[in-house]
Amino acid sequence: MSEYKTIGQVSELTGIPKRTLKYYIEQKIVTLSQKDESGRWLYCKADIEKIQQIALFRELGYSADKIKKLLSDPQFDWRNELDQQIPVIREKKNHLESILFAAEVMRHISDTDQQRANFDISFFGNNIDAMTNTIRSNFFLPESLSEFEESMTEKDDIAKREKAKTILDAFSNIKKHWDDGPNSPIVQEDIKNICTNIFVQMQPSEMLFLCRLLRNLSGIHLVIDVILGKNGGIEFIEEALQIYCDSLSIEE
Repeated sequence: MSEYKTIGQVSELTGIPKRTLKYYIEQKIVTLSQKDESGRWLYCKADIEKIQQIALFRELGYSADKIKKLLSDPQFDWRNELDQQIPVIREKKNHLESILFAAEVMRHISDTDQQRANFDISFFGNNIDAMTNTIRSNFFLPESLSEFEESMTEKDDIAKREKAKTILDAFSNIKKHWDDGPNSPIVQEDIKNICTNIFVQMQPSEMLFLCRLLRNLSGIHLVIDVILGKNGGIEFIEEALQIYCDSLSIEE
């Protein structure tokens, strides 16, 4: 019987709550055939593998009924199904990014106006996606990025290469001094070089807001982690930038 596991052991092994495992049995998504002397269901290796597969399907957004159908159809066309499911997942991702964007705008306004940020989305049909799309198109960020683009195109290639080298050198130096922490003088000097070469005419609060927005973009974590060769790179940069912006606010 050692090859079989109890529901508690399977829950510990897979991280799936026992209540969920019982639900799979009740809905006949998983069919067990072995019990112990006390009448408790036991799981074999194939059962556990099936449960782990079900957990993946749930993460992909499939309902219990859909999963049951997927597992019972030997001719199931995965390519066709994923072609339909991926747009659904992307829509959920975009909606979540809209929520994050709205939250960052509210935090930015609260930080800069020193008052509570109140938003009423009823004007946008109670649709937060519509609200954030309007904010994106009317906020200062597009104008600031446009100014940055213009400033870069006005300069010759040598100047742009020097600016790019300064930015890359700063990131490289942050990597070397990672253990010194985001508040170390060396890291703060590198953050200053990055800001003065990337953010151009932005105010300190606008720089921090942009960094927070970039942090929420899909894939940006991987890019920064690769550049710095460290996990948690974007969090490190955000903290260092917060310290830098705070110091500029004090100077003002």
